[in-house]
Amino acid sequence: MNPKTSSTIGFERKHNPAVAPRPRPVFIEDMNENLPQRPPNMYNIVERNRGDYAHQPASLIPLPLDPLTFQREMEHGAEVIDTRIPHHFGESHIPGALHIYLRGSSFATRVGFVTSPEKRLLLVVKDERDLQEALAQLSVVGFDQVVGYLEGGMEAWQEANLPLQRLDQLTVETLHSSIHNLNVLDVRDQSEWNEGHIRAARHIPYYFVEQNHAELDVSLPLAVVCGSGQRSAIACSILQRHGFTTLFNVIGGMDAWNNAGYETIVD
Repeated sequence: MNPKTSSTIGFERKHNPAVAPRPRPVFIEDMNENLPQRPPNMYNIVERNRGDYAHQPASLIPLPLDPLTFQREMEHGAEVIDTRIPHHFGESHIPGALHIYLRGSSFATRVGFVTSPEKRLLLVVKDERDLQEALAQLSVVGFDQVVGYLEGGMEAWQEANLPLQRLDQLTVETLHSSIHNLNVLDVRDQSEWNEGHIRAARHIPYYFVEQNHAELDVSLPLAVVCGSGQRSAIACSILQRHGFTTLFNVIGGMDAWNNAGYETIVD
């Protein structure tokens, strides 16, 4: 996958292995092996993008909600997506919120991995620009039930003296020095794990954490790591919803671990 929105035949011939000349059986095998995990709503995504998007029914217009109204929507089953940077989410967030960084890679796809298009959504955003970008990205992949956003952001929530939660951040240096006192959960994709991982780590990709969190001991300190610290923040927000309290998001993830020259192993 490439974030470029346009290209040329010449560029693709030079840089894209998918168009390299090869025998037909080899091409078929290459195109069907080592595919990334598909989000559960992949069929809806394909159909949405195949159709005449210009004539799709208009999405709901999300309402600006004051903190108490926002909280009532949560109590009635709406899912909260916090789109701020992981560091700000870690400092304080709404208990039960899922964290998916808007400016990270594949925002809408990651939303599709951890919640359903049928869910009514509430957004926590930094500003109006982020709100519009989040709505646009979600709409393209079939998430049309964004019913509201937190007016005034987390500052308004804090001023209303409503409950807060934090997510502690851990440097790779601290992780390395404390490795014998922590459980480590690696939430990267299988191919990344296969390339090398921390010796003591357990592997559950972030999009399987919801289904498999019971395999982890909620009473023990847990450091969660991914490639850069974004997917691990998603996993941490899921785990917090299931009662994990001694939880740490590893800053910089395996990129920082490798840059520091710490050991990795290959199974």
